[in-house]
Amino acid sequence: MTSSAAITLHLAAGNTIVALPSGERHRWATTALELAGFTRHQGEAHRLPLGDHAHARATLSQLHETARDCQAKVITSERPYLGDIAVVVAEILPGSWEVEVEHYPDGSIPAHLLEWAWERPRKENFPTRPSPPRRRPSLRRRSLLPEGPSGLCCRRPSRPVPFP
Repeated sequence: MTSSAAITLHLAAGNTIVALPSGERHRWATTALELAGFTRHQGEAHRLPLGDHAHARATLSQLHETARDCQAKVITSERPYLGDIAVVVAEILPGSWEVEVEHYPDGSIPAHLLEWAWERPRKENFPTRPSPPRRRPSLRRRSLLPEGPSGLCCRRPSRPVPFP
C-alpha cells in the first residue's frame, strides 16, 4: 500500500505516546487517531496515556485497524518527542523561556517562521547558516519572555542520527 498519510508514534514525557499525523492526506491520519481513541486538547498533539496498560493496548490495536482503513501507515519512532526536547532546552537556558509546540502535518512551514530555521553544516567548525526552505513536519519555537530573542527547534527527518 502506497500511502501519503502517516502517523508517527513517539514516546513522550508523562508516560504517554504522542502521535503526529503527516503527509498530503494527513486528515485521514488524524481521523484514524480520533477513531482509535487518541485524545487531543486544544492545539496539542494527539496523546495516549500509558498508565492503563489494557486501555493503551486496546487503543493501539484499534489504531492499527483504523489506520489501515484510512490508508495511513503507522511508524514508531526511536527518537523522543521533539516537544519534550524543546522543554528541556528551555529549562537549561538562562532566563525564563516559554515553549510553543507547533506541528505542520503537511510539511509546509509558514513563511514568517522560515527566517528562524537555521542549521549547522556537517563540519563542526563552520558557523550556523540559514536553512534552505524545505518541508519539515515538526517545529518547536522557544521564546524569551517578555520580549527578546526566540529560537526554533526543528527535526530533520532525513538525518539518520537520533537525538540523545
